Amino acid sequence: MAALDVDVHGPAPATAGWGQARCAGRRGCRFQVTCQVLIFANVSQQAVHDTLRHRWGARMQCRLASLVRRLSNAVGFSPRGHSAADARRAAVLVCILFRAVCLVEMLVGVTSGLRASRIPAVYATASVGVFVLSVGLAAAYVRHGQIQLRLGLVDWCSAVVGLVVCATTLPPHLLLGTWAAWAGGYAVSSAAAAGLWAPSLGTALAASVSLGGVYFAAYGAAGVRDTGSLWANALVHPMYGLVAAVLYRYVMRLALNAEEANARAADSARQAERDRYRLAVHDVAGILGLLSRDSLPAATLVAVREQALQESNRLRQYLGDRRAARAERRCIGDALLGASATFTDLPIELLIDIGAPTQLQPEVLEKLERAVFTLLHNVRQHAGASLVVIHADARHHRWEVTVNDDGVGFDPGGVELGFGLSVQVRQELEAAGMTVAIDSSPGEGTRVSISGFAAESADV
Repeated sequence: MAALDVDVHGPAPATAGWGQARCAGRRGCRFQVTCQVLIFANVSQQAVHDTLRHRWGARMQCRLASLVRRLSNAVGFSPRGHSAADARRAAVLVCILFRAVCLVEMLVGVTSGLRASRIPAVYATASVGVFVLSVGLAAAYVRHGQIQLRLGLVDWCSAVVGLVVCATTLPPHLLLGTWAAWAGGYAVSSAAAAGLWAPSLGTALAASVSLGGVYFAAYGAAGVRDTGSLWANALVHPMYGLVAAVLYRYVMRLALNAEEANARAADSARQAERDRYRLAVHDVAGILGLLSRDSLPAATLVAVREQALQESNRLRQYLGDRRAARAERRCIGDALLGASATFTDLPIELLIDIGAPTQLQPEVLEKLERAVFTLLHNVRQHAGASLVVIHADARHHRWEVTVNDDGVGFDPGGVELGFGLSVQVRQELEAAGMTVAIDSSPGEGTRVSISGFAAESADV
């Protein structure tokens, strides 16, 4: 901003007080105008500064979040859908963060340790070496996705060396309660890491107990007389090692169980989808097979074509086309009429007056209708029947539907039931709470009985 000529006597007052200056003649007016310009400029500058700070702050937050995500993906700590591997990487990350905290505290305390150390060169060399080694170990942990045994042993040895160096180079009064003696905290992080790299719980406990023993022996030999604090600090090492080992193995067990459960769920989902698909296309495949026959009777051809149109609409509904939705079924009579309406080529006799008014849940009615449709389709393809009787009965909140034909029949115990009878009829109906009984013998036709309980309320 260009400088303004302000003709006033004495030192210039603060900006906040300029607006309160008195106008005295011409110079006073010049001063008042100048003050107003400066105040406006100052306020505008502050507003611009706040706006830029807000925008740059939000942009910086977005960039930092993006950087963190990229780093996580680069080092392999982003979830990959494998529970055990993700749990192992998460444990390694916690271990690295624990060590990072120790290193930060060590950097703060090293300066005072260097001033008080009896052998500064050895103390400084050990401090720098431990820092560089920790960074290298962290990179190796990230690369392998776990703490390998050989790397864990290197970390354990560095903790032992650090304890000995601090005990021999620092005066006794700095060995307790200060981070100048950084080896104590460093050894605790190494004891916790042993819980991850040790092949067994006993090995982890032995590694951490030995670190506690080295701590107690080295600091005690250095002249620390507070044995109570020495014992307490020494016991921290096996406690951390034991807790880390138990927690790590528990989390890994949970992760492995989760992987197995996810695998079973995926298999079940794939099998359920296959079964659902087979249920949807089983009868359609039979209808298409009939349409491909050159010698199909005219009456049967008309019925099959009508069924093909009906099944086409049902498949569209299966694929999510709501326009193809069929009329809702509310009672057994609706289901049986819907299942048999297109079998005009079969000699069907409906005896359903007694059971027709019985109301069922919509999903039960849909399965019942599909099952009866499959039974009639089997009669058309395999039975060669001259009469098919569909009977519906109901008494005391229990209903029964039977489909009886006088066709060729079969031996249920001597042949394996096909997909239609075994899955689309028996399995699907029994899963919906119904009971299915199949009675047949060669040359005497087939009788399939379906029974269940009526809905408790009329408003289904």
